[in-house]
Amino acid sequence: MRILAIAEAIGPLAAAHAATALARGAVAAGCPAGNLAAVPLAEAGPGFGEVWAALEGQPLERSITDEPAERWSVPSRDSLAVGVSRLGVEDTFPPPVSSALLGEHLVAELSGGMPSRVVLDLTGTDSHDLGRGFLNAVAGAGLASTELVGILPSDQTDLPLLGLQGATAKAGYAAGLAVGEVLALERQAEATAAELTAAHAAQDDAASLPGSGAQGGLGFAAALLGARLVSGPAYLAETLRLDQSLRRSDLVLLAVPSLDVASEPGPVTDMVLAMAAEAMVPVVGISPVVAIAARELRLRGFESAAAFGPANGDPAAAEQAVSETVSRVVRGWLR
Repeated sequence: MRILAIAEAIGPLAAAHAATALARGAVAAGCPAGNLAAVPLAEAGPGFGEVWAALEGQPLERSITDEPAERWSVPSRDSLAVGVSRLGVEDTFPPPVSSALLGEHLVAELSGGMPSRVVLDLTGTDSHDLGRGFLNAVAGAGLASTELVGILPSDQTDLPLLGLQGATAKAGYAAGLAVGEVLALERQAEATAAELTAAHAAQDDAASLPGSGAQGGLGFAAALLGARLVSGPAYLAETLRLDQSLRRSDLVLLAVPSLDVASEPGPVTDMVLAMAAEAMVPVVGISPVVAIAARELRLRGFESAAAFGPANGDPAAAEQAVSETVSRVVRGWLR
């Protein structure tokens, strides 16, 4: 039996550690190590950075700035992944912050040379300046010579920049602004988009691309520089050729943060279940708590599920509990 062990961060375990614990449990049950593959996944932010660092075999570098914000980076010989996550949420719209922080962090990380690929995590900013601050910060950095990838929140990959369903209108109405105020901001956004497009012509149709409205227009700014816009789970799945691995597998073990009637599946779980269904591979959920009927599990796309129990913040105890639970599950499948 060929088993794919897929995990995002669960409880105190980072995604890579959770995936390894799944695989270790399958081996203990008698599955040959050569028939196993451990696949860590993440949505965005430092969690994405941890997974990318594990895949590149490089350390994740993290620091806290005065803003305050957390900066992270994963430099390697051929690629650079960077992100900034602001600590604290602005409660006004438009928020009085700039996207420059991400650009400044990127430029600082490029001081050692230009890699062949730059992965930009765009999900951690709460600005709404259409990426003007970011573009000003990276001006002259020479990004035209490298492959750019912009990581978007999974729920914003189709968000347009302008229009009634665009970033400004949606955020403005959600903030309780009057129609006149939203229309004024929309006109301002249109003018800014035209100005930035004229100044950065790498991709003239950036304002019309799906995802250009993500993170207050930061997706638009990245697209202007030629970046491909994609969600974190989708990009990791593509990088790892997850679709091919699924077609060669007989069973998927999927670590899920929670499995109960009150919790909705997250972007990673949704993507894996959809891909597994297309490949016609059964999925067994492994979660700290399973409080959901078998019928509901199957409606969500799981064949079954098993709980490994709370680990009370102890990573070593969590790894052991996951491995022991998986071992019991896999023994049943190997009979």
